Amino acid sequence: MRYLELFNLGLWQGSFQGLLTTLRSTLSLKKFRLWGTIQAFHAPHEAWRIQPGLEADTESWSPELIRYVEMQNQTLSIKWASFGALSSPEVEGKIDLFMETGLISWPWLLCQSDALGAVTYRVFGDKHHTEKCKGCIHSLAEINASWNIGILKPLEGWWDHDMLEYPSIGEREIEEFYCEGGYDEDGFDREGFNQEGVHHLDIPYEWQGAVNPISMVSACRLIREGILTSIPRYSQRENRMSDA
Repeated sequence: MRYLELFNLGLWQGSFQGLLTTLRSTLSLKKFRLWGTIQAFHAPHEAWRIQPGLEADTESWSPELIRYVEMQNQTLSIKWASFGALSSPEVEGKIDLFMETGLISWPWLLCQSDALGAVTYRVFGDKHHTEKCKGCIHSLAEINASWNIGILKPLEGWWDHDMLEYPSIGEREIEEFYCEGGYDEDGFDREGFNQEGVHHLDIPYEWQGAVNPISMVSACRLIREGILTSIPRYSQRENRMSDA
């Protein structure tokens, strides 16, 4: 792995200092980005909101694509300004410096004053979690035991095995992705063909001079299938795409 981007990330256990230290010591990353709303729930002074930014490749991208990216960055800045609580650009710079690979191993540069008090979460009622919490953090052995029990359950034991809609568990888009006629919102069936029998990957799509580009429809389907094949209760289904 050479490029890693993490965004809108919360740690229920541990700290970002520990996580990033491990990533830096075990990977040889050429590029690392951390953005969005970031918080370690049980670590003090680890709460930031870092504005995202799109980086243009000025060496290989066309001038039109570079201008498009610049406009998108301006739009992002306007939208993120509405939050009212954004971390200083120095926070992103400190993280980048810490993750930088080279002869120098930078120490953890973020301090208490870098944390945003406005970035707070209330989970499980009104309880605010701190490093002094007891009982809500599980040991690694407990986590592994719970995970092993879960993946050994047969698919018939899950509520959504028959593809019924259960909005309360947040899976409506996956479970109700295909209409009664068998087509998704973009007009393609489960195998990826539209009513004319054309596969979504075979539909011509041009974007800023890219070579053999795929449409956003194709990209979303491939990403979704890649995720679902990593989840036992979905990957074991007979109607899962065989080439995902």
